[in-house]
Amino acid sequence: HNPMIFFSNINDFALFCFFGLIFIMCWHPLEGKVREIDGKYFIGFKTLENYSKTRFLVLMIFKVLMSLSGVLLIYFANARGILLAAAYSFVFYFILHIKHRLLRRFTIAGIGIVGVLMLLVLYTDIMDVLWSDGSFVIRYNLIRNGWHHLKSSHYLGVGAGNTEYYMEHFNYYNTGGYRVMHNWWMGMLVEFGVPFFLLYGLYHARVFLTSYYWSIKYNSQIGRWIATWLLGFIVAGFIPNTLFNFVWFWFIHNFVFVWFEYRASSAEFEENQASLVTID
Repeated sequence: HNPMIFFSNINDFALFCFFGLIFIMCWHPLEGKVREIDGKYFIGFKTLENYSKTRFLVLMIFKVLMSLSGVLLIYFANARGILLAAAYSFVFYFILHIKHRLLRRFTIAGIGIVGVLMLLVLYTDIMDVLWSDGSFVIRYNLIRNGWHHLKSSHYLGVGAGNTEYYMEHFNYYNTGGYRVMHNWWMGMLVEFGVPFFLLYGLYHARVFLTSYYWSIKYNSQIGRWIATWLLGFIVAGFIPNTLFNFVWFWFIHNFVFVWFEYRASSAEFEENQASLVTID
């Protein structure tokens, strides 16, 4: 049986676990109580100096167990897209700890080349698997219907909450009775139109790039957390049923942006930049 607790959709539950996984992965036990390792190649890891080794070990075991439980819950939920997002988010989080710019760029380029080659080699097999999956076909048809509705609105959007009405009364492609978009990004585009979607996407890009800069230039753990979540959500946002009606999602997702704006405008962060490790 798939774990769902109080969630009505298994993919919504998997996204909730994904956020928890990112949070616990970016959390350092006893932050500020132990010394940073400023090694030759990596930064941001901790030593056991100046604090109780036993307590640190207990908290690290707790962190590992919570991370494993998050991955297993996503796996047993059979949310393959969320699992993919978790996998590349973990790799990205590791890359953020690479100190030297050249090594970091070589790592990113190497992973990108391997990924593209694997996609080219396995493209036919991947597409065969996807097209044999009824869930993928329904999602694809929902996107096609949504695109028709977007064009009929002159790319200004059908209005918040109106997607289900259009899906029910103007159904161009078979969706098996489903009326919800099952795609956060396409849902935003269809309901709010191209102009708003572009502004939303640009803001996402700004927050991600700034957070990435913080994590690389100033060894900011907050930057790593925000950048990892936003990158992972690019794929994870394609998976859930609908997120517009969930208070927990708005609270969690917007908390990332609120915390980013707070740190960006915080005098404390600006004053401490000079004392943080500079990485070139």
